[in-house]
Amino acid sequence: MTSTRWQLPKKVDIPSDLLALCGGSELVASLLIRRGIQTAADAKPFLKPAFYIPSSPYELPQMDIAVERIRRALEEGETICVWGDFDVDGQTSTALLVSALRHLGGQVRYHIPIRAVESHGIKLPALEVEIRRGVDLLLTCDTGVSAHEAVDYAVARGVDVVITDHHDLPETLPAALAVLNPKRLPPAHPLRELPGVGCAYKLVEALFEGHEDVDWLASTLDLVALGIVADVAVLRGDARYLVQRGLEVLRQTTREGLRQLYLKAKITNPALVTETTIGFTIAPRMNALGRLSDANAAVEFLTTSSAARAQELAEQLELLNAKRRMLVEHVFSAVQARLKTEPGLLDHAVLVVEGEGWPGGVIGIVASRLVEAYDRPVVLLTLDEQGMARGSARSVDGVDISAALRKLDDLLTEYGGHPMAAGMAFPSDQIQRFRSLLGRAVKEQIGEEPLVRTLNVDARIVWSSLSLELADALNQMAPFGAGNSRPVFISEGLQVVESHILGKDHRHRKLIVSDQGGAMQEVLWWNGSGEPLPEGAIDLAYHLVVNTYHGQRRVQLEWVDARPSMDAVVATHRLRKLEILDHRDVDSPFNVLSAYSSEGMLVWVEGDSARIVKGKRRHQLAPAESLAIWTVPPSLDVLQAAVRKVKPGTLMLFAQNAGWRDAAELLKLLAGVAKHALIHVDGRIDLERAAGACAATERAVTIGLRVLAAQGDITIKESSPQVWSIAAEGEESEEASSLFEMLKEQVAEIQAYRDFYRNETSEALLSDL
Repeated sequence: MTSTRWQLPKKVDIPSDLLALCGGSELVASLLIRRGIQTAADAKPFLKPAFYIPSSPYELPQMDIAVERIRRALEEGETICVWGDFDVDGQTSTALLVSALRHLGGQVRYHIPIRAVESHGIKLPALEVEIRRGVDLLLTCDTGVSAHEAVDYAVARGVDVVITDHHDLPETLPAALAVLNPKRLPPAHPLRELPGVGCAYKLVEALFEGHEDVDWLASTLDLVALGIVADVAVLRGDARYLVQRGLEVLRQTTREGLRQLYLKAKITNPALVTETTIGFTIAPRMNALGRLSDANAAVEFLTTSSAARAQELAEQLELLNAKRRMLVEHVFSAVQARLKTEPGLLDHAVLVVEGEGWPGGVIGIVASRLVEAYDRPVVLLTLDEQGMARGSARSVDGVDISAALRKLDDLLTEYGGHPMAAGMAFPSDQIQRFRSLLGRAVKEQIGEEPLVRTLNVDARIVWSSLSLELADALNQMAPFGAGNSRPVFISEGLQVVESHILGKDHRHRKLIVSDQGGAMQEVLWWNGSGEPLPEGAIDLAYHLVVNTYHGQRRVQLEWVDARPSMDAVVATHRLRKLEILDHRDVDSPFNVLSAYSSEGMLVWVEGDSARIVKGKRRHQLAPAESLAIWTVPPSLDVLQAAVRKVKPGTLMLFAQNAGWRDAAELLKLLAGVAKHALIHVDGRIDLERAAGACAATERAVTIGLRVLAAQGDITIKESSPQVWSIAAEGEESEEASSLFEMLKEQVAEIQAYRDFYRNETSEALLSDL
């Protein structure tokens, strides 16, 4: 495990003209200076794209050769085959080139490899098929710079090749007519950081020089922004400018496919689309197509003018994205289970874990999650029937994983990638050797000492001063991303006073955090549900963003890191020292409870127990002198939230049954909740209330509702972290059985906690609170 060192900012002097340009915001001006933008003259084109002068496309080496050859193909009616890639960068590059060349009158077709069959690049069997169909010019995008064999094959058959790509250059370039690649430019060049779609756009820009339809060219910038952000390109120079311009187009897109995706993804106000919307909402859906299916459909999705066809494709993306999430959880859980049985795997400099049949399209996503969890490079390998291990690697700052893999050249049958991500394949009987050699190669880069992760803090902020106005001022610096990371702020002497689990897969937390004066803020902790809550006073590092959920704008803080507070004295909202009265094993619990009844006491009761004992469910709890827990809680999180909400001085423990014993009985109870919602509250189900009515976790409730929907009993119209909307009846789905298995797993977790609650000592229960 690496440790994290907080690097606090140094004071800077702010020129008056830079302060004025930033609207008087000293915070924004100081952030710009610390990022190397020292003057108003430098800041103006950074903040305002109207003042940026984009680079000429002809600054890319061999652009003139590429333009001349493509124009000749257009004039002579030759067939051009655009060869792309299956990630979002490749999808948008392909759609951009195909639509642009057709707009110019070209005879164009395209090919995007199917991941599960061809993998990345230009494979000869697929190329042979395309050439037999008749190709005069092969134009690649987001691929090809290392495709020596494929280019030689095409050239030998009389097919000219023009490559547009952005991946690292090999020792020698392929024998193509032209190779357009920003990596051929000096490191500081404004075009250097363009990904595949950016390189393709500069080619199209050159082809459109002198063309009267410049408005059409501008309308393609939405594709460019999608590809640049999804590929996590460094947002400097032309890459940043193109994203700024492209976001303007995305916010008013006329593409039927994107319009339908906005509807499916509940992007209710497109005018509020940002780079975050691309990264967390749009790109995952489009990537799911390439990871799990055939990304050639993406070209039609991005270019069709048919609303009906666009809706059909958007629904396909939504289903694939749901499947992707499920597969990611399956692989992630499998890795975690393996690490429990083989903790020694974490003793290596690189975490390498293999599994049979893991989908190659999702192991990279899981590897990224594991990097966050274990602070080290991760390689996940899927084993196929041909005896090969095929993997995805993700790295950390300070480790060039691609360079490390080059040290294993004699072992690997194929590999490639970037410093932070790579892919590879090798015989599966060599996994232990691979683990050892790769770990050695990484240690050569970093030495024997553990990595020390540095968190660069941009500013200290007073907790009570956080506001929407401050967040809006910061957004002058957007879009954020690689090369212009979202600022990290710290506030000190804070206390976590509430915690709620969020998300469809219950991976996230929503915290209520207070400062010494009692000012409260909500903090979202992505992927934090499995992490222990900090105790006592903390200093918190966080991002300040604007949440636009359901089109409403409000301040949102996002957890980055925390440490024990450096403040000596902190006024906290912690619980008073609890007095525990343990009545879990008494013979007449109702008589005992009646003897304690008083105005200052709350009785927490859920499920069928509410028919016997008058009390409050979890959503009705409020501060009180004492709390009697009548029904066995379904989880530690639910118990902690209840006690924090009541803040009692005395806690009385009872342990009465909730009224259901297995998943089938819980599902029957949920069906009653759904029926009540349809009759009385227009189909709205408050998850917290429903969980209280069923004496279950919100996670179990959401899975149960999905089971009912898959059985055709209801239709889920809308879901959010707090309230779902349902309608009567629906269509049966093949997912019913797998979802019911998931419900059984949740019920098993609830029953396991109930057993713990009933049998553990009161001291142990108190330690969890």
